[in-house]
Amino acid sequence: KQQKKKTKYTNNKSIFITGVTGMLGKVLVEKMLRTTPQIRVIYVLVRPSNGKNAQERVEEELYKSRIWERLLETPTTQGGFNGNKKALDTFLRQKIVAVDGDLLKGILPPDSDSPDPPPAIFGLSPQWQDRLAREGVDIVFHNAATVNFDEQIDMAIRLNVLAPLKMMELAKQWRCRAYVHVSTAYVVSHHKTKYFSPERLDVSPKGLNPDKLIAKVLELSKRVANKTKEKKKIILDRAATTLNGAFPNTYTLTKHIAELKVVEQNKRLQLPMCIVRPSIIGASLREPVPGWIDTLSAAAAAFTAGSLG
Repeated sequence: KQQKKKTKYTNNKSIFITGVTGMLGKVLVEKMLRTTPQIRVIYVLVRPSNGKNAQERVEEELYKSRIWERLLETPTTQGGFNGNKKALDTFLRQKIVAVDGDLLKGILPPDSDSPDPPPAIFGLSPQWQDRLAREGVDIVFHNAATVNFDEQIDMAIRLNVLAPLKMMELAKQWRCRAYVHVSTAYVVSHHKTKYFSPERLDVSPKGLNPDKLIAKVLELSKRVANKTKEKKKIILDRAATTLNGAFPNTYTLTKHIAELKVVEQNKRLQLPMCIVRPSIIGASLREPVPGWIDTLSAAAAAFTAGSLG
């Protein structure tokens, strides 16, 4: 019954996903296309990098991933492709559409000193802006983030706080029917509990003002912009030591602030929204196949380091 409801809900729907080149993003796309193949289209926002545009990166990092092996080997009577790689490739190209974009573009507050107009959110081209606004998007998964625990604080604020807020604005423009903000279980890492952390939309630790912290970090980042990379890092890391407060690192701090700001902004936007809090991510238990992994971050990094001594 649950599978039928899920399939019915996603039939002929359009999906927009960020962070699709990461492990969690790949698992999400594979699961959706394997279990709800009647989805009309999945738009994936991908940043051009190393001379490759979004489509070329999707070709290299998604289509060629081993994550599709289960779907490839599943009999056609069960919705798979029975080993037919050409048919699978055609299916993926029909369903997945790459969108060139960069989460760092068009997310900062307008600069009154600049004569130039502000860039489009995520640097989306006029063609993509028009298409998505005209066609609309039914479901948005904002999955992208920097998961580096000790990311430079200005970069963590941009990617983990400002980008999600702009994603929500776009979702509203696209008449989104369901919005999923991917957070982390460690947004409550400042709680000193022995066995568990409370599962709730939390309040900040005493003395933490999200808006003032964001403004302070952006102002500091602006002041040190012309310094060398090394000097800039020293100044920002020193500031983070103080600004992290009760949080162990910039990752948990900025993901905590993001939840607070996302909930606050949604009082105005009124998106049908849910927040998902994964814990540390490791190899798969069952799907797409037991033990599947394609990254050495998070739990895999710890296990690998321990194995190598």
